[in-house]
Amino acid sequence: MMDESYWSNVDYLEASNLPLRPYFISKTLTEKRALEFAEEHGLDLVTLIPSYVLGPLHLSEHACFSSRITGDGSG
Repeated sequence: MMDESYWSNVDYLEASNLPLRPYFISKTLTEKRALEFAEEHGLDLVTLIPSYVLGPLHLSEHACFSSRITGDGSG
């Protein structure tokens, strides 16, 4: 279990060459500030880690939104 004492090292991220470095830094700093804000205003804050979707994306060609994805107007 992780809590607010576990943080990404922003200094390490800034010095790294990771392609998603700006996202990781901004997410960490935003979550820290959100926790500070909640504490200042007596709020309970819950932060969730978004799940990752791995593997190929299989969408039904009959889905109502398929024309937006494929651009062929067939959906």
